[in-house]
Amino acid sequence: AGVTTAGPQGRAATMQAEKGAAAPPPRLPTAEPLQAAPPIPLEEMRTKDLRRECGLRGVDIVGCFQRADFIQRLRAASQPADTVVSAAMASAEEAVSAALERVSAGATKLAAHALRVAEEQLATPPACATTPLEQPFAPAGSAAGLA
Repeated sequence: AGVTTAGPQGRAATMQAEKGAAAPPPRLPTAEPLQAAPPIPLEEMRTKDLRRECGLRGVDIVGCFQRADFIQRLRAASQPADTVVSAAMASAEEAVSAALERVSAGATKLAAHALRVAEEQLATPPACATTPLEQPFAPAGSAAGLA
């Protein structure tokens, strides 16, 4: 501490002396870098811990009721984006392929039906061809047309 003198001026002088002579703040010991603990396999975690891990990773747990559900969601969330995208693309390709097959089958059925209808219409002569004309055709103004 500094030299103390009586009175207000003495106190101010003591405080200034203490400020100037103040020791630097203590240095904190340097910690070694933290090493991450090896991850615990998901199968060995309790359901409570799996639920917490899902929350930390931002994984949606709606519909998860059993440990296997949580494990499946965590594994899906930890897959690289390329794997997820390629799986989605494969699924989309399968859906498109199935839809095209259904459309193709429907178009084939429609074409077969149109062909049957056309064949039926060609096989049956039109009604006007089976009804004989009662009068032969005569040009307008002729004697046969006015009778």
